[in-house]
Amino acid sequence: MMNRNHKYLLTLFSTFVFTSTLIFSCNKNDEITGIVALEEYVNATGHEMQIIRYMRGQSDKSFSIARNDTLRVESPLDAGSDSTGSIFRADSAKVIFDDGKSFFVNDTTVAIPNFLNSKRTISASGKIHYYRYTFTELDYESAE
Repeated sequence: MMNRNHKYLLTLFSTFVFTSTLIFSCNKNDEITGIVALEEYVNATGHEMQIIRYMRGQSDKSFSIARNDTLRVESPLDAGSDSTGSIFRADSAKVIFDDGKSFFVNDTTVAIPNFLNSKRTISASGKIHYYRYTFTELDYESAE
């Protein structure tokens, strides 16, 4: 028969084994998920445009798209990453047209009626997320 000390030691040992198993089985694995975002930005405005993306309030990168041209960007997506289709994988962006007119956008922008005229689809395998954003003349006309 087990006495009180044996039960205590068994409980302590079981807790140690369980905790150790959790710690070693939950280590971070840096493998690439194999999931990619294929983004297509269509400039249908008839004006050249530059897009400056911002991350946490800091200018990060800029992209230029010639009038009536398309820019394609491929980005890897990590497990658990945002797949909402934010523009250029940034938290906000400023769109500047060739005559200086511009507008600022983020995920919650609703002021520009046509901004994020977008289409999102996912491949049958789930490994490719397609995003297509179209900037139209309405975006240009709404810019200040």
